Amino acid sequence: MLTPGASSVLARSAFFHRRFGALGATDDLLRVERVVAFARLLVSAVALLAIWLDPTEPVRYAEFTYALVSIYAVCSIGVVFWLRARTTLPRGEAIFAHAADILFATALTLFTDGPNSPFFAFFVYALLAAAYRWGSFETLFTTVAVAVLMLIEAVLVNGYGAATFGHVDGRFTVNLLIMRVFYLWIIGVCVGYLGETAHQRRKESAAIASLGREAWLNTGHSLLQSVLGPALQLYGSKHAVTVLKGRGNKTAVWDCERTAASNNVNAAFVLDDAERAIFLEDGSSAAWHAILRSARWVDVVMLERDGVRARATADATREIRSLIESVKCRSVMSVPLLFRDVVIGRVFIFDARIPLFERETALRLGQRIAAEVAPAAYNVFRLRRLRSRAEAGERARIARELHDGLVQSISAAELRLDVVRRRVAKLGVEEAAELGRVQAVLSSEVRSLRLLTRRMQLTFSSSNELLDTLYEMLTRFERETGIAVHFHGDRDAYVPAHTRYEIVRIVQEGLTNVRKHSGAKHVTVRLVAGSGSVRLIIEDDGHGFAFAGQRSHRELEVMSAGPLVIRERVRLLRGELRIVSTPGKGARLDVTVPAT
Repeated sequence: MLTPGASSVLARSAFFHRRFGALGATDDLLRVERVVAFARLLVSAVALLAIWLDPTEPVRYAEFTYALVSIYAVCSIGVVFWLRARTTLPRGEAIFAHAADILFATALTLFTDGPNSPFFAFFVYALLAAAYRWGSFETLFTTVAVAVLMLIEAVLVNGYGAATFGHVDGRFTVNLLIMRVFYLWIIGVCVGYLGETAHQRRKESAAIASLGREAWLNTGHSLLQSVLGPALQLYGSKHAVTVLKGRGNKTAVWDCERTAASNNVNAAFVLDDAERAIFLEDGSSAAWHAILRSARWVDVVMLERDGVRARATADATREIRSLIESVKCRSVMSVPLLFRDVVIGRVFIFDARIPLFERETALRLGQRIAAEVAPAAYNVFRLRRLRSRAEAGERARIARELHDGLVQSISAAELRLDVVRRRVAKLGVEEAAELGRVQAVLSSEVRSLRLLTRRMQLTFSSSNELLDTLYEMLTRFERETGIAVHFHGDRDAYVPAHTRYEIVRIVQEGLTNVRKHSGAKHVTVRLVAGSGSVRLIIEDDGHGFAFAGQRSHRELEVMSAGPLVIRERVRLLRGELRIVSTPGKGARLDVTVPAT
């Protein structure tokens, strides 16, 4: 019988491995069935050869046995050629073939001394075929079925069911039956476990290779969807953090959460200074899984880079406990990301559902996945950095070209126009006034172009620099326009790198509209942090918009109302714009964008 220890080992293996197997490509049923068919042909050929070499066996029902084995061999040949002509194979046909193999083995052994039959090897072939086709559970089920059939054969050969089923001649010994059933269970458990392990290794290799391909084919959030999503599903977790270290103090952080309903991954990409990820820094190449058992005890399993079990030091355990307490989770799994033998970052998976005796297996799988994904993830990080630098460089180049070319030319034209206006002032008042208006337009365009060049040269490396830039910009606006400005900035508000530039653009556009159209004397700008969002409010006491009341982003789109540029920028940030207008008293722009 199957021992409790062996049963628990198979159950634990199946619990974790089958969850992983769902991520990998399924075995090619047709290819597997062709291998099984060829093995069937070999078994039948060896059986015929054995009968030919020892014509004294079988003693009873010899002609029937020869005919049965010959038919089986011919059918095996036919199945081999039939499968070669097939392109697909339904699962039901494989089950039918497996049942036919068991029934043939039962008929052959029944008429050759039953449980004591020399053709017992056909039952062993059925177990091997089940293990190769499917895995442990199917093999154990086959073992149970074969054991029951052997007991039925013993009843028939012994003559106990002669009145109902008839009597079959043969020799039968109870001791040999017990030994063969016992051997059958041993073989079933062993080949089932080996078959399950082989299946999972194939699935692991296929899935890891697939994740590696997806990592190279996708970038940014698509990379997270294609790699971290399946990884979270594999480990039964809903939250993971990936940290990649760049040059200097730059750190890329992916914060991923998987929704239980749809298995979608919501990810935030952050390119920020190292202080945001300092509690995640771990320069070692060891992978570990830690469970907080109590307030003082952290159970840590640690594997070195080569997969050898290592002992966690007291300092490492203390840091891991601090991390668990900071994230407010019960367990953490951490795997290093290696690129050219250098640790470039780490993946942290929180509250993973890993069986107690599968922790080392889970860590080794994580190491294999990380080895495939790390180069692609690092390239995505570097690509973002290079793209950001290229964009900043191009903006600076265009700004220099505008400043040195167009701005200087318009400024010179403005000066020359001023000289001409002074000369013709004596000739006619109307002509001089018209020239004054043209000069004012040129002066306004020069200020706009200079403001544009300053905008294009803006770069931010942290949220604090964003607040400093906004403060300087609002101070300059107040000095140039005479409109009083009040600024409230939340220093604790985190604004993602790709959002900072757009926030400045929205504020600049809002101030431009205030200066040109509102006639306001006071402006208030607020930048505050919300629950997973950033909120920007621009409020003035000017004329307001043509409508009264509050309008949502969708209503503004339908009405074609509100500042078009701000609407477009908010939409690109996947945010929401609301405008509250009181004609004659002022307006408030309320922008909310996700902090991801």
